[in-house]
Amino acid sequence: MSIVMPIACAQCRIGPYARLRAALYACQRCGAQRRVAEFELASGERLTVQEGRLCIQRDRAVPGIFTVEPTHGVQAPYLRATLHRALLHELGPLTQPEQVEIALRLREATLTDRGPWSLTGAELGTLVESLRWRRGRAQTAVDPHVDRAHENITKAIASAYEDALRALEEGKGAGQ
Repeated sequence: MSIVMPIACAQCRIGPYARLRAALYACQRCGAQRRVAEFELASGERLTVQEGRLCIQRDRAVPGIFTVEPTHGVQAPYLRATLHRALLHELGPLTQPEQVEIALRLREATLTDRGPWSLTGAELGTLVESLRWRRGRAQTAVDPHVDRAHENITKAIASAYEDALRALEEGKGAGQ
């Protein structure tokens, strides 16, 4: 199974790269440009373009990376909107600068409309906190079909986050 991860801009660390012309890409957020030759790829990795965004495709499992597969078209916009709301609300769940940077990167580059999404434990933690915060603030009824899609992705992210925490604990136990 291969893993596809959008590449965040090296300068602003948030925006995704889009193709300008042959072998030249520009950040969609800050405009910083990079040539294909400037991207460092490890063995088993290659550059691909998905949904207009430059990505790294890995043909092997990567420790510390967890895959979440969206099942409905409304899930990515829902997660991006959740992160947006959490970032805008001054009493929201994202209080650490690292969480804010992760949320911006997820919203701008990582959570594409189609999956799978390859996420780190920190990214999953930021999503879980934002989703819990949004659920706690929910006041209005939602269409049951849409709510089911939201519940499915929330459970998938929570499950992947639990796997990440378990892997972290196992890694600590093995190191002692």
